[in-house]
Formats: sequence, C-alpha cells, structure tokens
Amino acid sequence: MPFVRFRALDQQGRTQSGYSFTRGEEALRRRLRRQGRMLVTVEALGPAGRLGLLQKERLFDELAALLEADLPLVEALRLVSREHPAEDAVIRHWLQGIEAGLPLSRCAAEMRATADPLIVKMLEVGETSGELAAGVRQIARYFAVLNRIRTRVTTALMYPTLVLLVTGVAVVVLTTYVIPMFLAMFARYQLSLPWMTLVLIAVSDFLADWGLLGAAVGAGAVFWAKRAGWFRGPRWFRFLDWIPVVGPFLALLRRLTITQSMANLLRAEVRVHDAVALLVGLVRDPRVDAQLSQIARRVTKGEALSVALADGNLLDARECRLIRIGEESGRLADQLAFIAKQHEERLERLLNRFTALFEPVLIVFLALFIGFILTALYLPLFDILGGSGLRR
Repeated sequence: MPFVRFRALDQQGRTQSGYSFTRGEEALRRRLRRQGRMLVTVEALGPAGRLGLLQKERLFDELAALLEADLPLVEALRLVSREHPAEDAVIRHWLQGIEAGLPLSRCAAEMRATADPLIVKMLEVGETSGELAAGVRQIARYFAVLNRIRTRVTTALMYPTLVLLVTGVAVVVLTTYVIPMFLAMFARYQLSLPWMTLVLIAVSDFLADWGLLGAAVGAGAVFWAKRAGWFRGPRWFRFLDWIPVVGPFLALLRRLTITQSMANLLRAEVRVHDAVALLVGLVRDPRVDAQLSQIARRVTKGEALSVALADGNLLDARECRLIRIGEESGRLADQLAFIAKQHEERLERLLNRFTALFEPVLIVFLALFIGFILTALYLPLFDILGGSGLRR
C-alpha cells in the first residue's frame, strides 16, 4: 500500500497537508470527502516493496540491536543497512510515517511487505509497554526460525528436484528424437519385436501424439483448481496428509510453526487468547484455522490453554501436559519454546532420513528405467546384426 503526501481544503477553505497510506488517489479522495475535506494534490512517496524471510530477519535483527543500544527509533532506522531495494523502500516509508507522527506498528500494518499480523501485534505490545526493542527482537527470532526451516527444507529437496528435472528432460529428448530414429530403422526390417520394444513404441507414440495435449490439459486443470481455491480447501490438505513422508513432514511443520510462533508472541507479552487468535491463517490450513479459532474463543472465556488444546489434534497429550505445567509454573512461553525445539529436531531427522533414503532409491529407479530403454532398443539391433533382420 503506497505512502503518500497530500494537500486538502477543509470546509472553511483552509489548506491542510498530511501523510497517509492509501490504495489509490480515488480511495483517498473518498475518505477525505467523508471527513469534510476536498483533495487538492497527492504525491506518491514510492512503492511499499516486498521482503523475503531472510530480508525480514536481517531488518528486524539490525533494528533490535540498534534499539537495544538505546538509539532513538528514527536514528536506528537510518542506520539499518539497505542491501535490497525493497529494504530501502520499507525503511524510507517507515521514516516518513514516523516523522509524520505515526507509530511504527501503524506504519508496518499499512504496508504489504510488513503487514503480517504477528509483526503488527508484537510492535503494538512493545510500544504500549515501552519495550519496543524486546518486541523487535522477538520478531527477528521468529523470522530466524522460519528462515532456518525453509533453508533446511530447500537444501534437502534441491538435489532430488534437480535429478527429477534432468530425468524429465532426458525422457522428452529420448521419446522425441532418439527412439523415433531407431523405430525408423526397425521399420525397414521385418522383425518380430520383443515385448519390451513394443511397450517402448506404444509409450513413444502416445507421448508424441498426446503429450502436448495432456500437458496442456494438466496445466489447465491445475490453473482451474487454483482459481477455484481447491488447493486451499480441507480436501487438499487431507490428501497431502495421506502421502507417505509428506504427511508426517507437514504435520511436524505445522506443530513447529504454531508452538514457535506462540512462544515468540508470549515472550513479547502478548496475551494468550490474542496470541492464539493471531495464529489463525499462519499455516494456511482451514482445518487448523478452525481449531485455533475455537481454542481462542475458549481461552477468551477463561478456559486454560492446555485444556482447549487437549480436545483437538494440534498437539499430542504429552505436549498438552507440558503446556499445563508451563501454565501452573508461569513459564508457558518457555515450555512452548521447548516443544518447538523438539519438533525442529524431529523435522531435521525426518529430512535427513528422507535425503539418505531418497537418493539410493532414485538411483535404482533411474538405472532400471534407463536399462529398460537400452534393452528395448538393443534387442532388435542384435537380431539385425545377427542376420535375422536382413529379410525384407
């Protein structure tokens, strides 16, 4: 959402100027008209910019370090490094908003790059309690955990994805160029082709005749499902949970994200029911969102968090007992952080097992696949070289 400087006329004809976040000039004009003012000029101060996880972690980590050194907020923002254009845009707009009298939480809420409800809530609590540095530090730790998880997952899946991509390209080249050359040579001889060669011919002909159409239909189906919101529905997530390795991995990732995020919110002195409500939409699973919304309502009515969690399947019974101990001892954030640490270690072990098992399985599969193609092509060649293929 752009940050703009505007001038307007009030009902007495006096000129007023100010700053505002707005979705466009017409939206700003309507808002000022409802306030009894008429827009005269508007000046856009630049785009909001986009930030990745690594950029958000670096931004809030540097800002927290500067605030912890007792620097004023404006001076701290001016000293934060700007290695990416999006970082420069965000910091510049924050400075403009703060100099216009807006709090940092409002500046973050009005920009798409930093409009995460967790960020806004932690900043609001920090501003209210006078511990803004502590709130910013918790935000930096939150993004550090998310960035660490994403880096591990990306690293674990990079090699298998690259191998599968190369294999797909090799299959396309074989079925489009190499195999038809052999088939043209086989057609000149009256051979009794083995079943492996017949299967290869059928697959090659099918891909040549229907491959592009099938790819187009598949892409269209994926596009339609995405537009229809099927990938955001509960059926899609139930299907993912049913897939081996993928289901347990996603379950661990959900639990890790929920427990770590709640621990960060509680350490930032966010109230328990507000912390649970802020988690809605975090993992983008409608089943989890429905449970979190119900838990937030029950906690708001005075029910203990451990009791509300025990009635669902977000956490197991052991973890609910640990949360109850944290509630009784006044160390709920520490217990949630401990649970999150355990989930992170389990997730890392799962990724290590997957990587160690997937590579040899993939190598065996590729060896069988390539061996099948070579055998299907070489058997007729042996017949030709042996003389049985010279009959016309």
